[in-house]
Amino acid sequence: MFDHDKVPRTVERGGGARQLRTATMSDDEARGWKLRSFFESYLKDRKIKNWIKGKVTDDFVLSELKLVRLPGKNLADDPNFKPFQKFKIDGWLEDKATTTKAWENLGLNLLPIDRVSKTDMFKTYTQYVMAINKKASELDIDKLEGL
Repeated sequence: MFDHDKVPRTVERGGGARQLRTATMSDDEARGWKLRSFFESYLKDRKIKNWIKGKVTDDFVLSELKLVRLPGKNLADDPNFKPFQKFKIDGWLEDKATTTKAWENLGLNLLPIDRVSKTDMFKTYTQYVMAINKKASELDIDKLEGL
């Protein structure tokens, strides 16, 4: 005889059984956020490209991103530090700046060498070096002439 009080094991654990959405599931919001996030990211990228084309100053970008250099505050912890980093790195890539020029632009040449790696700007410098490396790895050596 069939016992209606017992649920088959496969349904209980979801093994092979079809799982339906319930009223309590709200993944609609997650889908909407992806689209919103895409547009926000696109607009932020356009703004950064316009800043680079317009040759705006670091101070202007810092003020637009509401990044403030306060003593004891780590600039890299601010969520707006990444767009500032992107502005610096993409600008240097556009200008084909050397790593030495980037080092000096960040003021790392003015610091004692043992303190350099502890600064927020060193993080930006390392990101620039990695961006150059990525760009170099994408080059087609066979198409380069005069080497």
